Amino acid sequence: MGHGNDGYDINREFCIRLLKRQAFDVFEPTYFNDYFLPFLKDKPFVLTVHDMIPELYPQYFARDNFQIRMRQLLCPLASHIHVPSNKTKEDLVHILGIQPEKVTVISHGSPRIMENGNRQERLFDFPYLLYVGDRYGYKNFQPWIKEVSRIVRDYPDIHIVCTGKPFNEIERQLITDLNLENNIDYYFASQETFGSLYKNAIAFVFPSEYEGFGLPILEAFTYGCPVMLNDASCFPEVGGEAALYFSMKGRSSDFYEKFQYLYAMSSEERACLIEKGKKRAQQFSWDAAARKLERVYKSVI
Repeated sequence: MGHGNDGYDINREFCIRLLKRQAFDVFEPTYFNDYFLPFLKDKPFVLTVHDMIPELYPQYFARDNFQIRMRQLLCPLASHIHVPSNKTKEDLVHILGIQPEKVTVISHGSPRIMENGNRQERLFDFPYLLYVGDRYGYKNFQPWIKEVSRIVRDYPDIHIVCTGKPFNEIERQLITDLNLENNIDYYFASQETFGSLYKNAIAFVFPSEYEGFGLPILEAFTYGCPVMLNDASCFPEVGGEAALYFSMKGRSSDFYEKFQYLYAMSSEERACLIEKGKKRAQQFSWDAAARKLERVYKSVI
């Protein structure tokens, strides 16, 4: 929940009333804010740190970013911290000097296939690469689209389908400059079309430079979509051997070559890759995450 809005203020006041009663063993705030410190007394608190993006990419955030300031204050004071990946743990330890034994990795779980989100019919009559989520800055969307333009020149029937927010003016201009107007599409995915969007894609592509975890990877695995990942951040940790990796470092990107490899796969090879993804997804469980979090809470009481 954001800082400085009516909903947040109501939630904070409610939490303060509960904290004053002291009828709890451990407290975990859902946002980085120090409002609760005067009311804890001698009770422990645990923090979740999803990623260290503001610290690692300060060019995209204000100098006095609230989240950065609050993390610097609260992380050293926390009884324990949990993070979704070993990469986030490494960054937290390195940037804020937190002791490694104070940080537990609790991976996210794979989604359950929604009954109304597993329709099989195709949404489009063209082959497409799928891009899911935000597209700004460190997400590497613009450098990746430049790589994709090479593919479209050689494979003119292939499209790129993007979900998330509609294209902004800068993105539309880039798409025009790269002559991609007829090969790139924005699509708002509903619960009813979610599964089909993944299942019928050539591949789900995640070119981002950094993520705390990358839940869309598990979504793609679960819905039977081949996955192509930038060989960076926590992606190898999440994707394991079930994904294809490409490089997005400077001008040395090999995405085109890795795409050609995937596109040339036989139906048997593709089915094998999809099966690897489904098995990989089964290794990530929300039940297991809940048990780990329970152990963290009990360890600080």
